[in-house]
Amino acid sequence: MMSESNGYKRASPTTIRLRVLQAARLRLAGKSLDEVVQYADAEGWDVAWQTVSHYVARADSWLARDIDRQMHHLVRDHIGRRRALFARAEKVGDLATAARLLKDEAELLRLYPAKRHELSGPDGGAMAVQTQELTQDERNQIIISALTRLGWRPPDPGGNGCIDLAGFLSIGSSQDHDRSQDDSGPLAGESTGGLDSF
Repeated sequence: MMSESNGYKRASPTTIRLRVLQAARLRLAGKSLDEVVQYADAEGWDVAWQTVSHYVARADSWLARDIDRQMHHLVRDHIGRRRALFARAEKVGDLATAARLLKDEAELLRLYPAKRHELSGPDGGAMAVQTQELTQDERNQIIISALTRLGWRPPDPGGNGCIDLAGFLSIGSSQDHDRSQDDSGPLAGESTGGLDSF
């Protein structure tokens, strides 16, 4: 697909509504954005990818609003059915069923406070938590591993392919860092002479 700035004419409001409706049908069928784009190409919509993306966004928004509207009706229908069953249970004297129906309706209407769920260990006891004290070198290796996975590479001061991790990650090392000095850095709004001084 080419961009609409390359000579595509603008669709009429009726055509746009029909395309949004078709995009909604495709989304209800479980189609992804790329599959809707392929459908648009096959059907000759002659629009840019961004335009199809806009149609899909409008379709998704319409579907979400429609589900919200239907939810009100679904809740109302289920409450009506429970009340009809309650009346029948009460008429025949089945109080146990009537009580279950009342409880179910109250849960449906969220009249009870939220249930509290707690995690527990075996047989309902406390969960076992294991902690492990790491050395500074182990913490440094974890930091380097995480940063490397994100695509970051530490500096190579010698240019020989060897990285001086001890010098680079000396923060927290007792022999390289005097903890008595305040190194908390500048407070918000203080000038450091860096980018915020421009």
